[in-house]
Amino acid sequence: MHARFRELLVFAVALVTVWGLGDRLASADSHDLDSTFPLFASWVRNEAKSSFNRGNQVRQTTAPRGNRKWVMQLENGGVRQRHYDTPESTDPLVSIFYKFDGNEWKDPHGGKPPGEVVLPWLINPHTQIRHCYTPEKTTEWSLYVVSADGKSFTVTAWDEARPWARNIQVFDKVD
Repeated sequence: MHARFRELLVFAVALVTVWGLGDRLASADSHDLDSTFPLFASWVRNEAKSSFNRGNQVRQTTAPRGNRKWVMQLENGGVRQRHYDTPESTDPLVSIFYKFDGNEWKDPHGGKPPGEVVLPWLINPHTQIRHCYTPEKTTEWSLYVVSADGKSFTVTAWDEARPWARNIQVFDKVD
C-alpha cells in the first residue's frame, strides 16, 4: 500500500512540475531569436588563437587558406550563416540557413558532401551544438560558443571517429 502511494505521489509531483514548466518548455523550443542574439555579427578568424587538427591532419599552427570571415544574421526566425574566403571578400563561399526547431536543414557546408544536413541545438543564447551528417555517416560535430562579453566566437569541430582531434577556430567580432 505504501509503495503504491509513493508511486502515485511521484507521478503527481512530476505531472505538476511538467504542467508548471509548460510555458517555459514551449518557449525554449520556439527559440524566439531577435537581432540582439549574441551570435548575430560579423566574425573574423584570429589566426594566432586558432588550431587545426582534424581528420588525419598534422596539427597546424597556420590556418588553411579561406573561410576566414563568418557573418551570422537573423533571417526569417532563424540563422543565415555565410562564410567568406577573406575578411575583405563580399561573395560568400557558403551560405546556409537553419532554425533551432528540431528539424534537419540542408547543405551545412555548401553542399559538400552532397546530401549533407545539419541538426542544430541551441543550448543557451551563447552556445549551440551542431550535428552534420549524410545518410551514410556523421560528417562533423561542432560546438559554437560566443564569449560572455560577446567579443569572441569559438567553433570547435571534430570527426566522430576521432573526437580528440579537432579544429578550434577563434573569431573576433568585427564592429
